Amino acid sequence: MTGSSKSVEWVSSNTKVASVSNGVIRAVKKGTAVITAKANGISQTVRVTVKNPSIKIKKGKKAAGKAAVKRRKTAKFTVSVNPSGSGIKLGGLAKVTFKNGKLTIKGKKKGKITLKFTSGKAVKKFNVTVK
Repeated sequence: MTGSSKSVEWVSSNTKVASVSNGVIRAVKKGTAVITAKANGISQTVRVTVKNPSIKIKKGKKAAGKAAVKRRKTAKFTVSVNPSGSGIKLGGLAKVTFKNGKLTIKGKKKGKITLKFTSGKAVKKFNVTVK
């Protein structure tokens, strides 16, 4: 929407599916919503479809559901999260970094940990054994 208005009113028809603030739409859960922008007596709408959230972890081209890492060694994985804005809960037996979809695990002490990725209501647990 273009024009000289200094204020635009943003509204979502279903905030349980998608919310909107200052023109930024945030996916909440699966479903559809209509986002409306109003300014100077003019309104524009867009229909938004939010798909089921998904989390995929790969080592190279293969899907990975768990990992075994030796102490003082590093394993690298690619993580794709849809919609973006994921979280990760970490364990203490390994140094874990997660940046730009890249997951790096370096073993510290022997034992087992579970990493927990979240995106919306989707949860993916990733078991790691440090040997």
